[in-house]
Amino acid sequence: MIPIHNKELSTQGIEMLPFKDLSQGPAVPHRDDHYMFILQQKGRSCWTIDFKQWTVEGVSICFVAPVKFTNVY
Repeated sequence: MIPIHNKELSTQGIEMLPFKDLSQGPAVPHRDDHYMFILQQKGRSCWTIDFKQWTVEGVSICFVAPVKFTNVY
């Protein structure tokens, strides 16, 4: 089973945080219980989404939506 990152954010609402202030992202597959908009101004980022590799370069906007679950244990 793929773990869900529940209540990962410190507050509700909008939180803005530059990537340069973050450590490397999670190394294990997971799902999120929140929405994310990622605004990339420059550079390159690599993502694995639904077991497929994606590389985003240059100015980009990414949107990540949570998966809806009915019975999560």
